[in-house]
Amino acid sequence: MIKIKKTFMIITVVALAFAKISGGNLPYAIFYSLFLVLFLGVIYVYFTSKNIVSEIKCKNHELSVGDSEEVSIKVSNDSIIPVAYVEVVNDTMVDILKKYHGDAFFLNLNSTKFLKKNVTFKKRGIYDFGITTVKTSDIFGVFQQVKRYENKTGIKVYPKIYQLRPLFLGGSEKLENRLSNESKVEDLTLIKDIREYRVGDSLKRVHWKLSAKHGDLYVKNYDYVSGVQCNLFLDMRRESFYFDNDGTKEELMVDFSVSLLNKMLGEGVKSKIFICGKEYKKFDIDTKEQFHGFMEFLLTHKSEGEGNFVDFIHGNLNNINRRSYIAIVTPDINGENKNEFIDLKSKGYDINIFYYSQSVGVMEDINTLCEAGVKCYSILELLKDSPQ
Repeated sequence: MIKIKKTFMIITVVALAFAKISGGNLPYAIFYSLFLVLFLGVIYVYFTSKNIVSEIKCKNHELSVGDSEEVSIKVSNDSIIPVAYVEVVNDTMVDILKKYHGDAFFLNLNSTKFLKKNVTFKKRGIYDFGITTVKTSDIFGVFQQVKRYENKTGIKVYPKIYQLRPLFLGGSEKLENRLSNESKVEDLTLIKDIREYRVGDSLKRVHWKLSAKHGDLYVKNYDYVSGVQCNLFLDMRRESFYFDNDGTKEELMVDFSVSLLNKMLGEGVKSKIFICGKEYKKFDIDTKEQFHGFMEFLLTHKSEGEGNFVDFIHGNLNNINRRSYIAIVTPDINGENKNEFIDLKSKGYDINIFYYSQSVGVMEDINTLCEAGVKCYSILELLKDSPQ
């Protein structure tokens, strides 16, 4: 789309009217000069803009929160005519870089310019660098051609995985012995196989529906699992991050959650994560593929959930073995959830609270939880000394 400067067009029309009224060589010479600028300008801008090409270039396409990457906007002029004025703006860079408002430059004939920007990604997500707008103009600035290029280059920014130091978790001795025979129990939710009844088998194992169908008794063999299973509850509700203007709190909480699950995966401990977000989600993290699937989910899901976090936890307790490990990741502790966490501890659950806030009120509630035997850890302190 070609735009023309209105003031120049008005001056040209006025010059024509003046020449018609007054006559004479000078008024017409002025008009013809202005008209020539219009005529040559529109041809110049149209021709040069057709030969302008722009694209995004970067070396790495998968990064972690906090990483920096050099992203270049490549602008090429494939014509035999230099471009007097080129202005380039990328909408994604405007959002990421505070002082970025675009670049303006002269582009020589048959040449390429790389506009390099060092971008630090502070939030997880998929950065496709959207639309790059390229404006070209003639030497007088009368005509302007605007072209928009949709970029195909994208960068995925995943949560950062910290290498959490060993033995900081409550119940770590159980985790140390997770693979020993003494630590393994039957999981009554996992049926390994079904066989015929043998003398001495418990009637609790009988598969009554199958037995009735075949006329003989069949019993269920249950799979053995570690006595300690990690169950992580992640608070991703909108109200928990009202004052998190730059998203730092949310990103650190997500970083810690994936770091804890990664640690458990490395230890061979099965994990489940329950997310109180815009949609209630549950992920089983037993393999690297499942862990990667969870990381992909986090790319496009932010803390936009509603509802009560404590009610969400209670609604999922039926899926949790009392001997299993429970990690609760939440920004703040308040009087309501403090009492609920103490109640869970009294019922025999191994509760571990990971919190972000350092306010005086929260620290008082933390002291009360610790006195009740609930293990509490500051996410900021844990990540501060953890290698990345």
